[in-house]
Amino acid sequence: MNLPNRDTIHFIVYDKNLPIANGRARPIDDYIKFERICVLANYRNKNIGTILYKKMEEYLLMQGKTKYRLASQVQATNFYTKLGYNAISEAYIEADIVHILMQKEV
Repeated sequence: MNLPNRDTIHFIVYDKNLPIANGRARPIDDYIKFERICVLANYRNKNIGTILYKKMEEYLLMQGKTKYRLASQVQATNFYTKLGYNAISEAYIEADIVHILMQKEV
């Protein structure tokens, strides 16, 4: 299965029939940008976010995609660092929140 550059892929994690986490992966140039990642408050601190990222990366790696980027809120950079992401920008404001662009290559 090829992943055309114009396609965005949405990922959803369920607990039985309840969607508890989601994210999307959007191809841009030579990388995939992860966006709109969220986990319901009651499910945070249970490794759901880690599982979601690993499954997204696993799927995209099978499609031959090896470079990933994301805009991390500053308070979440430690989470992404543990997943292997590195900061590639200075802090900047997006939607009135301080972010840092992060990247991972596998």
